[in-house]
Amino acid sequence: MANKTNALKWAHLFVNAGRDRGPSLHSWHTRIHKRARIVMFPMALLGFATLGAVVERFLLYDVIHHEQVNKQRRALMFYLDLAARLKRTLVLPRTRLVRRLDMPGSQFAPEAEYVSWGELYNVSVLARFHPVIELEQFVALHGPISLHVRIDHRACETGAGAITFNGLSTTAERTICSSGMQYNAVQLMGAEVGSLESLAFSESVDQLDMVKALTLRPYVRFVHDVYETAAAFVARSFGGRPFIALHWRRTDFLFARASQPGVLQSASELIRHARRLMKRHGVEDVYLATDSNDAKELAVVHAALKPARYDSKPSTLRARVEMANVEITICAMAAYFLGTKSSSFTLAISEERTAIFQHAPETTAEMDALPSTQKEKDSTRAKEHETPRTKPLPPPPPPPPPPPPLMPQGPMTAQPSSSTTPAAGPALTPVQRIQSRGRFLLYDVIHHEQVNKQRRALMFYLDLAARLKRTLVLPRTRLVRRLDMPGSQFAPEAEYVSWGELYNVSVLARFHPVIELEQFVALHGPISLHVRIDHRACETGAGAITFNGLSTTAERTICSSGMQYNAVQLMGAEVGSLESLAFSESVDQLDMVKALTLRPYVRFVHDVYETAAAFVARSFGGRPFIALHWRRTDFLFARASQPGVLQSASELIRHARRLMKRHGVEDVYLATDSNDAKELAVVHAALKPARYDSKPSTLRARVEMANVEITICAMAAYFLGTKSSSFTLAISEERTAIFQHAPETTAEMDALPSTQKEKAEAAGRGGAKKDEL
Repeated sequence: MANKTNALKWAHLFVNAGRDRGPSLHSWHTRIHKRARIVMFPMALLGFATLGAVVERFLLYDVIHHEQVNKQRRALMFYLDLAARLKRTLVLPRTRLVRRLDMPGSQFAPEAEYVSWGELYNVSVLARFHPVIELEQFVALHGPISLHVRIDHRACETGAGAITFNGLSTTAERTICSSGMQYNAVQLMGAEVGSLESLAFSESVDQLDMVKALTLRPYVRFVHDVYETAAAFVARSFGGRPFIALHWRRTDFLFARASQPGVLQSASELIRHARRLMKRHGVEDVYLATDSNDAKELAVVHAALKPARYDSKPSTLRARVEMANVEITICAMAAYFLGTKSSSFTLAISEERTAIFQHAPETTAEMDALPSTQKEKDSTRAKEHETPRTKPLPPPPPPPPPPPPLMPQGPMTAQPSSSTTPAAGPALTPVQRIQSRGRFLLYDVIHHEQVNKQRRALMFYLDLAARLKRTLVLPRTRLVRRLDMPGSQFAPEAEYVSWGELYNVSVLARFHPVIELEQFVALHGPISLHVRIDHRACETGAGAITFNGLSTTAERTICSSGMQYNAVQLMGAEVGSLESLAFSESVDQLDMVKALTLRPYVRFVHDVYETAAAFVARSFGGRPFIALHWRRTDFLFARASQPGVLQSASELIRHARRLMKRHGVEDVYLATDSNDAKELAVVHAALKPARYDSKPSTLRARVEMANVEITICAMAAYFLGTKSSSFTLAISEERTAIFQHAPETTAEMDALPSTQKEKAEAAGRGGAKKDEL
């Protein structure tokens, strides 16, 4: 009985915790309620016992459809923090329950089930920190949503009318598209948006950084039954003894994380991790949370560790989520915990342990590569003369974008006046100070620059915008078609794609304020000063211009081939005071060293990384591979006189085999634009390379395929590219800045040294060479 009482103490923590934390409930809510006209409202809807009124401003949000439950809870903390700063009541969406399909990768069924937030989480505790209302109640009691912002704006429809929000049919007075407005608190508190009754964001993938999340997490708790069920299980299984808990993620991670070192742990590795922890702390009992459905590996683990398991035999999606919440709580109650790297379930346990159960940080860790045992070391020494040296692990996928600062930032679409900025509030961040200046820098590249050079031009002007303290206006990406003729000739007509359709604007906005060109043209007047860099046949003056394929106007157009380098002039009184400054026909690129400091913020859209990771997992199954970029077509003419640039099929094969032999790698990926069937057949017969081909039928599809190929090559253990190719340069940047490969893993092909056989044959033929395959 004493042991049960001791274990059940955890359940009582959740009734009392939170009551004595944070600001005064009355003063906090009063400050929010003073903002707007007060309406009477049944307090049971908000879980308040002391207040008789509720504010008339609301913040709604919904996550993108494939986010699972633990990430939905983390999104809540992002919008809870935002609602507190905007002084808006937070509208709690229903929890979306999705079913993972039984196939490689994280694929989910399109249909979903919904559960009210309060059925899984404790709304009363949350309401002690900030006023909340559940979505169903909001829809029933209030009119249309004033402003609906779609964050993922691919194929985005704007306007007014019926919308589906969090699976419910409702209406919006206005729908707009923005990938970063949720970070711009200054704009959201301004007169235009701040006066709206309700503001809604949909298709969100936002999460609060870990430090800030832990300050809010004490108020984001499961319903009381979860804690009681977990406490009863712990008392029954361990009788008050300390225990360690393990989270061992398998199923979809076997494909999705196959290339990430330290994530996947075999059954024997899991056992070694557990025994090391048990021995270190003198603990004998183990709890195991796992999604493994492999009976053989589970039998090995159970025989070695005899772990306790909680299984409520869930038959529905909701029951599975409820069981998962109990398992999170059991693991959070353990004396020590080991989880799986990059798992949101492990992250949920870590947060629960720190914020709710208040465990010391050193009691929580994630499994990683184990040190070799003496037996393994001896075995390795014995085999050193029989096998190649240890193959390097393939690189991880892109690291997550740098976390946003505590005061979220993002692109602006309208500048609030100083009178609309709250007098009392957090100080502006450097990014927000730049936004508040209302100064813009626009640029466009010369018409024949291809996509990879357009991205490098962005980094030149991103650096310039940061030094000038101007919001950067992102041009549309220009897609040009190469003509089928010698040299690099392009069709005069072009297609355009918004920057945010190919690149991640949200990540970029965390470094510097940005706005897309279409939004700038729609919201602002003429360009104050338009500078044509290529000034052959240049016309000056004022009037209509074509900029990045869009018709607009300029108050003044001048011609200068070097003004973009003169920061002193651009910050001077004459130019620095102008609202907007635009450069067109640019061929500028930032030097490599400076570019690599900005490149971590210039990333492809998330789909590119997911597609590349899925292809690598499917093609190589976790084995290391080398990647080759073999540029042909126009280079056969344009680079014919440049030594080392053009490599024949036989030379490419020799380069590949030398690299494979040096590093003990057997798998190859080939990216090439070659359309010569004979030389491709030679390469395929010799190297059997994997190839990615999405069969693109449009210019945009070709660019998207190219971006996936850049990412695949960036994921390779080793890479060989083509000298002077911007595609190779893009891969090299991606490898260094995003995947963080060591410089020595990336190189360009050059003239090969002659083999001994070639030297002998050359001597016998009077110097004539023969390619050796």
